[in-house]
Amino acid sequence: MNCHVSVAANGDPIESTDGTTWKPVGHQRASTALGDLADADLSPAAYHELRFALEILSRRFLSAREVAERAIADGAVSPALWARHAANECKLGEVGTALEAARNAGDAALIAEIERVQRKVYWRTAPVPARVESDAGPLERIGLFIKTFPGDAEQLAYLLRSIDKYCRGFSQLVIVSDEGFEPGPLPTSLPVSVAYERVPQLEWCKPRRRSGYWFQQGVKLTWPRYCNCDAVITLDSDVVVTGEMTPRSFLRDGAPMVPHRPWGALKTPHPGPVWKLSADYLLGAPTTRQHMVWPGAILTRKATTALDDYIRAHLGTDAMDVFLRDPEGLRLSEFEFFGTFVTHVESHGYVGVPFHENRPPIRKFQSTEPLTEAHLAEIAAILA
Repeated sequence: MNCHVSVAANGDPIESTDGTTWKPVGHQRASTALGDLADADLSPAAYHELRFALEILSRRFLSAREVAERAIADGAVSPALWARHAANECKLGEVGTALEAARNAGDAALIAEIERVQRKVYWRTAPVPARVESDAGPLERIGLFIKTFPGDAEQLAYLLRSIDKYCRGFSQLVIVSDEGFEPGPLPTSLPVSVAYERVPQLEWCKPRRRSGYWFQQGVKLTWPRYCNCDAVITLDSDVVVTGEMTPRSFLRDGAPMVPHRPWGALKTPHPGPVWKLSADYLLGAPTTRQHMVWPGAILTRKATTALDDYIRAHLGTDAMDVFLRDPEGLRLSEFEFFGTFVTHVESHGYVGVPFHENRPPIRKFQSTEPLTEAHLAEIAAILA
């Protein structure tokens, strides 16, 4: 059969002859198209280019790399595919490989962009010093911390019910909500405080409504402004606690845990590798481990304050503004910042654990996708 799909020059988006556009969130449509390619009447180079673009649209970054490597091995590589390969490798934090691919593509603009990323992210001019070992500080008052907004209303209600049912031993629940949004119904099993914030509208953020996404990351890394806890467990609104959960769920022998796994340990479609540059940027050097791997994290006051000091000293801003200023293409993550800091810079008593060990009883339901009937049935069983 003939292929009736055209790929934009940057491989993103893909447009079909019926005028529809396949956005990166169109996983199902992209996956269906992948299966159709086997019967498409395409040249080897065109096949590889289209398959690569479809893998990117499905957020299968690692398999997109494999497609490109096969294409290179087959000798079916055009400048366009080299350029897409370069952009993908840069997303995965493989900046050296990305530069080589961009040069093979002969794309001067892409080469300049990757070199800019390289200078920004890998800012250290000397080896990373050995991690400074220190204690965790007091951990007598450990609270729960949620940053929410109106779009989370349905899923937040399930989370709050699960906290009431399963959470014990926490000193308080702190909710930071967008101005004008009243979260609830609030749990009655522990003290609750609610703070309200006006979300700044970031000029560089497109679309502007995404400003709240960046703001909420800064809120989590400045949580000591909102309570007097020694530490908090941060929970996103799209999670549900599934069983008894106490502060001990995040401690090993009294020490706070930081989970980890190697970058790319989970195969596609997990997007973990796209956060690698965030961790590298915080450290100023390449990292080997991902830390945003549990749907909940313990942030101690002592480590959070020290991270803010580090950001001020090395990134020229603070733990809020680093998320509000233009990231210039970087995908920043508050949890990768924090995990990288206590793993590589200052320990503050944290102990690293493989991500599959000691997992807290929390289930995540991705807020970017609507809850299905199966999800609702599962949540109902959890809360019954």
